[in-house]
Amino acid sequence: MTKENKKLLFKDLCNRLPYNVKCQFKDITYIVHDGDVPYYDNILTARHLGLFINRSNYYIKPYLRSMNSMTAEERKEYDNFAYIDSIEIYDWLNEHHFDYRGLIEKGLAIEF
Repeated sequence: MTKENKKLLFKDLCNRLPYNVKCQFKDITYIVHDGDVPYYDNILTARHLGLFINRSNYYIKPYLRSMNSMTAEERKEYDNFAYIDSIEIYDWLNEHHFDYRGLIEKGLAIEF
């Protein structure tokens, strides 16, 4: 993975921490969580995230939805944000696990 892709992935995953994004790491699905919780089999905290992304022999890929997978109802809700110049649109996209950075196409995320 290139340095630029590592940075992009880390930046994206950090923005998704409050929304418990599911990720694949070494063939196991984990939930990346922002809270200060102990390390269990299915939870990675933000503290662990940087360690895994920076190790060249490991990979971590979030499960994300492509933008064109929005339902009609979601599209209406998303379109309402178009009239507001606000960071809230990115919070909404992260909460609904949409890939607005093109990570799926770059092979850095798994589509679900």
